[in-house]
Amino acid sequence: MGYEEDGNLVTAIPSGEIPINPQTGKPYTQEAMETFDELREMFPDNDLIPRRLTAEEKAKNEAEQKKLQTATTAVFGGSPNAEDLNTYYGSVRKQGRDRMEIIDYLIASQGGEDAEMDKKFQEILSNIKMQNEGIESEMKSAYSKAGLTPPN
Repeated sequence: MGYEEDGNLVTAIPSGEIPINPQTGKPYTQEAMETFDELREMFPDNDLIPRRLTAEEKAKNEAEQKKLQTATTAVFGGSPNAEDLNTYYGSVRKQGRDRMEIIDYLIASQGGEDAEMDKKFQEILSNIKMQNEGIESEMKSAYSKAGLTPPN
């Protein structure tokens, strides 16, 4: 019976390595990871929220980053193919959507408490919207230059 209880405890603990906080160069605290876990429940597809990674997930992410790096080089080198454009602009658009999702959540959950903070949130939101619009315009131009139709 003790073994079964221990087994249940192991499955309840999230698996994977705690990521490094880029600001401190040290792993996030357990408390921070619990907060991130809660946020990920609300926003499961948001790639900006840190998550624990198993060795397999880490390898997959590294492969995706290599593919993105290759695509980025091709896009800025002037010789992208359709896959490069899809990879690069898909990633950039996803980052913009993820940022918007987090800022919208912060405004909804913390808005109205502090007028100065509300103003900062709105400025950030406005900047993200402008960046996203710029990316859309840049993307259309890049696809057109390559003789392709951009995705919606």
